[in-house]
Amino acid sequence: MKIKPSLFLLLLSSSCMVSTLSRVYLTPDGGYKGIVVRIDKDVNQDHCHEIIKNIKSLFTAGSPILHSALSGRAYFSRVTIIVPPSWSEEKCNHSITTPTGNTPYKSTDILITPGTGLAGSIPYTVQSKQCGEQGEKIIFTEHFFTAWNTTSTRWGQPAKLLVKEWAKYRYGVFDEFGFSGDRFYPNYFKSGGSIYPTGTTNAMLTGSWIYKNGSSLCDPTADQCYFRPEGPNKQITCSLNYVPFLATVTGWCDKDHAKSEIGPGKHNVLCQGRSVPDVIFAHSDFKTRTQRSVRLSQELVPVFDIVRQPLPKYVLLIETSRAMSGVWKWVRKATQNLIKYELPDNTEVAIVTFSSEAVVTHNLTPLTSERVRARLADTIPDSHNRLSRTDDRCVICAVKVAMDQVLRNREAGGHLIILTHGDKRTLSEDDEEILSEYDKYYNVRVSSVLLPMPGEAPLSYYNTIATHSGGRSRSLDLSASKMETLAALIDSLVEIIGVDTPDPSDLPVTVHHQAITRSQSWSSEGQFFIDRMLGRDTVFGIFVEDDEDHQIKSIKFTDEEGSVFGPYTKMSSI
Repeated sequence: MKIKPSLFLLLLSSSCMVSTLSRVYLTPDGGYKGIVVRIDKDVNQDHCHEIIKNIKSLFTAGSPILHSALSGRAYFSRVTIIVPPSWSEEKCNHSITTPTGNTPYKSTDILITPGTGLAGSIPYTVQSKQCGEQGEKIIFTEHFFTAWNTTSTRWGQPAKLLVKEWAKYRYGVFDEFGFSGDRFYPNYFKSGGSIYPTGTTNAMLTGSWIYKNGSSLCDPTADQCYFRPEGPNKQITCSLNYVPFLATVTGWCDKDHAKSEIGPGKHNVLCQGRSVPDVIFAHSDFKTRTQRSVRLSQELVPVFDIVRQPLPKYVLLIETSRAMSGVWKWVRKATQNLIKYELPDNTEVAIVTFSSEAVVTHNLTPLTSERVRARLADTIPDSHNRLSRTDDRCVICAVKVAMDQVLRNREAGGHLIILTHGDKRTLSEDDEEILSEYDKYYNVRVSSVLLPMPGEAPLSYYNTIATHSGGRSRSLDLSASKMETLAALIDSLVEIIGVDTPDPSDLPVTVHHQAITRSQSWSSEGQFFIDRMLGRDTVFGIFVEDDEDHQIKSIKFTDEEGSVFGPYTKMSSI
């Protein structure tokens, strides 16, 4: 007996970073707008008022410092603070608004994380790119803002730390010091028979080498030592990326002001000897901007918008043209799997189908129970025989219906997910312009899963609009096996909804994926491993080509200690 192939997928939670393109821009007068500070959902709401107050203080004090350090070229102009969906105005003692089309709520430039953090409350910038390239985000801890006096005592003026990390994040510069015991960026160097601390300053820094416990007389060539500045060091005026805690430090050292030897600091190594100002002023922000006259301090105070993170509202725009008949079975299975199993509880979902015209198959509905999920999933046409008799595929028709009939006056959090062939027949140049205007005005995400016919290339615009709106676009190879096509559809949809998940630990990841074809044997065995750090809400799923004639009788699991789970004989179909 020949059994049709089955695909095994194991989905569970893992840490997987999702980033969205920053919307920060520099206005003609040198003001940075579009800055987004996002407060993690696990930060204690009881600290809301204190955190928001100190975020405002941080940027208000940091704006003139940045302006001065950049010789009047830039300052902080407008900052959006995103609070978790569950936070209340009563707790925060602030008015919290719903984001509008012009609110840059989808990206994250600065993330406030719960607790004290791994680095002991000091902020840091996630950087994985080359010198001169923007980082991923700046991380501040909750404790940094709730223990404000301790923060100032331990780290110096907090606003200087903000400016330091902003330079690393925005301009792609790095710390100008070394690290104890580090082979690539040691915290000391030798010159003329003497040992000096690695770091960029305009004059010799006075201090001593100490052990981690604070005791003195440490030898950095033999032990884990740290250089502790001592005395006023009033001769030091730079650099912010080395000693921002010194009161006299106000900027970065250029080549003319830095002392001749600075050692193998991280910035010096990665930027091949270029100074921090050299890298900063080569940034595109300053290509046409020269030194500006000094502004009055009151003009440098940023404006703050406090908004609540909107919950995502998904609208599935599914092409139902005759041309989809060959892949409809897998499109239906993948979208039903998304609705039944992948989307979080209480997520709002709507379905719009389209060919020559578009229709709302199901309006926005919160996924409150398995019954609601099943009812919504069943509204997707169950057979290719129910598809349109034409090959028309009017994507913009579906977009207009979604925006006008489904999301009208509820655009915040809107995410359009388009499943289509994605060829040139789906969108005209005028359609592309309309879709771009929707993104610009309403600030919705636009994602797509493209299923191009053999020999046809998908429109590059789908990737363009996805990148600009903070969505994802994936194009699938339909020459793969049927079950591999289904797996790719499922993976693409899971990846797409992941961009709306601020907490990476909530994202599922596939840890085992195997295609099995049975021809003669009546049983099949295999093994997989789950890291002990994972495993929360683990799901083992079997996807089959034929729901009725799959010939699977039971499933049994045995762990490494010999414990048996199963056999499981009841299976639900998607």
